[in-house]
Amino acid sequence: MTWGVVGGVAAVTRKRWRQFADWWLTFTGMRLSLAFKLAVPVLVTTAVLAGSMGTIVTNQIHDQIQKAYDRQADSVAAGVEAMYLQHPNDVTQMSDYLARLVQSQSDLVSIRIQGLDADGTVIASSNPA
Repeated sequence: MTWGVVGGVAAVTRKRWRQFADWWLTFTGMRLSLAFKLAVPVLVTTAVLAGSMGTIVTNQIHDQIQKAYDRQADSVAAGVEAMYLQHPNDVTQMSDYLARLVQSQSDLVSIRIQGLDADGTVIASSNPA
């Protein structure tokens, strides 16, 4: 029996909500100009589309820039690895090579070749300090 009361209340609430929605649409429809009614959906749709397209394009550009940096880092790492394999025990020559590499590439701050031991020993560095 209680369920019937709840169902009846829900039905009355839905009916009142529909009546209010109809009244509100009629009230605003009679008082707003046609130009406003046509312009608002166009402006809202344009704003939403412009925002979403801007976000999509920004993400694509960010991804392309990140991939370019990754490719550059991979090529520099391959060059340093090749130089290290040619001169594994010549710390002076490796440090000079790394310093020249940092000077020639303006976006590099420093390069270090570290050992894989637990201490993280620096084998060669472009910054001797």
